[in-house]
Amino acid sequence: MGERWNSTGPRRASRASVATQTALPRAAPFARTLLSLRGTTGGAAALRAMFVAATALTLSGCAMNLFGATQTASIRTDAAPAANQPTPTQAAFGDAAADPTRLVPTPRATRPRPVRIGLLLPLSGGGERLDKFAAAMRQAAELALFDRNAPHVQLIIKDTRGDPDAARAAAMSAIQDGAQILIGPVYPRAVDAVAEIARQGNLPVIAFASGINAQHDHVHLLSYRTGETVPRLIAYARARGQKRFAAMLPDTGYGGQIEQVFRRAVRQAGGEVAGIIRYPLEPNGLVGPVDDLKAMLSAHASRGAPIQAVFMPGDSETLPRLSALLGAGSGQDAIASVKWLGTGSWDHVGIERNAVLQAGWFASTDPVGWQAFSQRFAASYRVVPPRIATLAYDAVALAASLGTAAGGPQFTSAALRRPTGFAGVSGVFRFTADGHTQRTYGVFEVRNPRPVAIDPAPQVFAPRGQQQLQPQIGPRPPLAQARLTQP
Repeated sequence: MGERWNSTGPRRASRASVATQTALPRAAPFARTLLSLRGTTGGAAALRAMFVAATALTLSGCAMNLFGATQTASIRTDAAPAANQPTPTQAAFGDAAADPTRLVPTPRATRPRPVRIGLLLPLSGGGERLDKFAAAMRQAAELALFDRNAPHVQLIIKDTRGDPDAARAAAMSAIQDGAQILIGPVYPRAVDAVAEIARQGNLPVIAFASGINAQHDHVHLLSYRTGETVPRLIAYARARGQKRFAAMLPDTGYGGQIEQVFRRAVRQAGGEVAGIIRYPLEPNGLVGPVDDLKAMLSAHASRGAPIQAVFMPGDSETLPRLSALLGAGSGQDAIASVKWLGTGSWDHVGIERNAVLQAGWFASTDPVGWQAFSQRFAASYRVVPPRIATLAYDAVALAASLGTAAGGPQFTSAALRRPTGFAGVSGVFRFTADGHTQRTYGVFEVRNPRPVAIDPAPQVFAPRGQQQLQPQIGPRPPLAQARLTQP
């Protein structure tokens, strides 16, 4: 049996020693002050005074808190407790088609039955870097549970150790502990192992694996697929007169995958691919491919058929090296004449100072929710979260929302795949009929001091089967003010 604690203290006296270590977030200086006063001179009098003040604050909060914050959310885990639990805040998850500004109170007339969510993560066995990613996902999941502030929703955390057999055992253990939905695992082979166990228990699964086909009706893949922003970007560029495209891609498996997506997107948009240049990842191997790209641009321009846009995905390490070479030497007229295009990986610190890519376009998710989430995560855990942590947050928030639906939990495929989708940290998303995730993306232009949304991501989905339009719906609300809704 795993350990269990809540956001304000231990739920069982036998767990008091564990709860004292795990239930005091950095955001709770009052509680730490009480502990520090214990046993000091005058401490008893100070404790009595602070207790009276705390009681008054608690009673006043009961009349103001719409979410029932006097109750607690609980967590069970077979893994080591995560440090610095966050304090409850207003929830940040809802129906994407709903009014995002009106808060919905949690009913408190009757005590609801417990809702148990199984969380399967590779918390150990993956090496220091991967273990840190998994730990951040766990922390984000716990943050989502506290934000949802549904006291009867319980999180059952199991370590899959990055192994299919261990993932299978973890899923079985979570189901034995009463899990009604499974979130995770992360790795593709582990997903297949968990899917069979979940099918036997008639449980839905929200997994984080990417690059695989969802071969099970009850499995939903909350992840990002390679190049999924490319069609949005190419369609935007084509609508603004860019017809002839080229690409500068890494000579890797990723480069091969995104080339296929790029070619298909250009074809569907009615454009043409003038050429593809591949480059190795080694820094000293970039000179030749950059010269080849310059020669290609100059040759097309001399024939009166200039290349109008160059697609060049890259990250904070590769782009500066490529840009430095592109901005030096001959061929500058051709370099300056094209529109540079990228993916969400362009959205990093320093892109605004890249002279070559100024006024370039890239497609990405809505940054407003991510910024709010990142700030609150950092305030709770004293570390900046990796992007993958948002997946765990959204998955737990979604499960908690469905689990607290009017009339009881709605952990069904129909509820998970509703056409209106859900409002998550990085914008709206929904699960498609094949179990993959569909998102809306905005188009951003590189400017100094920061990229600017020139065609914001829509906050509602077009009906299935219709082209997704890109209207300006209005700014997203702060994460802590988003509406709680039920399906």
